[in-house]
Amino acid sequence: MKRALVIVAGLVASIAAGLAAFIVMTPAGLLIWSATMTAMLAPPAPALLEHISGASGWFGGCPPENEKEAVERARWGEALSPELNQKLAAQFPPGSSADSLVRTLTAQGFKLTGPCQNDSTIQRAGFGGTTRGSIFATHAEIYWKTEGDSVVWTKGFVMFMGL
Repeated sequence: MKRALVIVAGLVASIAAGLAAFIVMTPAGLLIWSATMTAMLAPPAPALLEHISGASGWFGGCPPENEKEAVERARWGEALSPELNQKLAAQFPPGSSADSLVRTLTAQGFKLTGPCQNDSTIQRAGFGGTTRGSIFATHAEIYWKTEGDSVVWTKGFVMFMGL
């Protein structure tokens, strides 16, 4: 039993030494080490962006600028994040306060980016950066249509950008 523990301890030490040499000696190792440290030391994700995924399709909630863009969007579909949109629908259903949505977004680190050029009733906010636990930068945009001070709808888009 004692001999087995010594063998296992030696094996673990060899693996650790090899891993340390890999990290110190190679550009790939430095890249892995850097990404790991960034993921561990980055600030936590805003509550709206915790445990979310992205999707493929058209990224953005402003109306199409022309017929060609409308056709392309119809073909691609929207790149809506399912989890983010569930959170938005639960916290800010139609008829809820647009001011409350804006306060929540800014408190969570989103930056207001203004209305759509072709529809001033649609507002947007964006978030970008590396968050704890992710080696890729998170880029998120939230769009919402208002009528007076009330939310008509919300849409959330997310993509993860790296290498």
